[in-house]
Amino acid sequence: MRNWFIPNKRNSFKPYLLRNTALSVYTFILFTVNILGGFLGIPEVSASSIAKDNIIRLTNAERQKFGLNALKENSRLSSAALAKANNMIEEQYWDHFGPNGETPWQFIKASGYQYIYAGENLAKGFKSSEGVVQAWMASPTHRENILSGNYKEIGIATVTGELLGENIILVVQMFGNTTSEVTPSAPPTTPVVPEPSENGDIKSIKITYPAEGSVVTDPSADIKGEVFNVEGEYKVEVYDKNKVVGNLSTNGSLWDFRKDADWSEGSHNITATLVDSENKVEDSVTFEVDSTPPQIDEFDIAVEAKEPGWVVTINVEEDSPDVTVVVGSKTYPSSFVDNLYKVEIEELNSGAKVVIVASDKHGNTLEYEITDLFEVDDGQVLGGFLNNIDIKDTVNTVFVIFIFILLLIEIVVYARKGLIKEKRSSLFSISMWWLLMLIGTLNGFEGVII
Repeated sequence: MRNWFIPNKRNSFKPYLLRNTALSVYTFILFTVNILGGFLGIPEVSASSIAKDNIIRLTNAERQKFGLNALKENSRLSSAALAKANNMIEEQYWDHFGPNGETPWQFIKASGYQYIYAGENLAKGFKSSEGVVQAWMASPTHRENILSGNYKEIGIATVTGELLGENIILVVQMFGNTTSEVTPSAPPTTPVVPEPSENGDIKSIKITYPAEGSVVTDPSADIKGEVFNVEGEYKVEVYDKNKVVGNLSTNGSLWDFRKDADWSEGSHNITATLVDSENKVEDSVTFEVDSTPPQIDEFDIAVEAKEPGWVVTINVEEDSPDVTVVVGSKTYPSSFVDNLYKVEIEELNSGAKVVIVASDKHGNTLEYEITDLFEVDDGQVLGGFLNNIDIKDTVNTVFVIFIFILLLIEIVVYARKGLIKEKRSSLFSISMWWLLMLIGTLNGFEGVII
């Protein structure tokens, strides 16, 4: 095995896996997967690292930089986003407005979301959540949506499919607000503070996030705060119910504490203490962590054929959940009857995917596909679960990493044996081949937004 991977005397200092024959085999495999993959039925697209939770987190991180409220996920907006994405695939268009007069607002209204303010961002062809949000923030119109004070809620959908002859990942981001309350564009008037009757110095510390009595849906959330009248470097110690969970040292007026592990579900009483202060200087807040979406599995769902369509009955053990069902580009809000959620849907077209979208009162959202619970007249299942395996990208990435490791081993051995000059021509050829492969692999990491 050593002769295959490591240069040595037995293989004439040329591992078998980096010889011309091996490179020819690699080239043939990559050609087959990348060029002929479509003819062989190899899927070219997957959800990759684009996840709606990441997009929401990154979006809220951008809003936080400007002091804006965090957007809470809403299942009806998520349903509307999914329906819009499916509609673009079905009708083959790439625009905010469809060829048959479709508008973003019709999908939002169809989901049962009664908005006062609403907006939409679209993206396609990206490979990561970071890439999507960075591109939106670099575009004035998309940035305006992300940083708008008019919005309180958000919905995200990612769908894979063929659009205008190209296999891509579609991302739909929808914003909404069902009230007329908006974040002010300018800071409120500074209150008049009376002059103190005595002169002196005081130190203080304040926790600015989370707010007292708030519910946090991100278990990895940081504790943020600020200090007053503190000069130079200082140390803050953080307690949870009188138990030390960590500390930090900084020299700015603002501090940010990141816990080594996620906060557990449930109530937390956090105290931040300014260490080495002459007097006890601390601040406390109580907040709750709730990051668990409504729990639904196949045993909680009943599907009954009822002409001309179907009735879906869902049992969700959760306080105030919001449940919708998305069938292709159509959304069906539920009604609550006899302690069960019921949805009446029309007759399904073959190949249509059916997804339950449910969220709790804090915005934790679950998407659960139930396509395989529906059967057509001949007893055949309409469809199965989404296949998110991207064989092409996986093969490319594996080869890039594998050849890089072999090259690294070869360079280290040559350096130790003093063979760099003698083998530089061979190293250069393999390095250029690897570089071309790397460029080809990274070629799909760009996308389009509108």
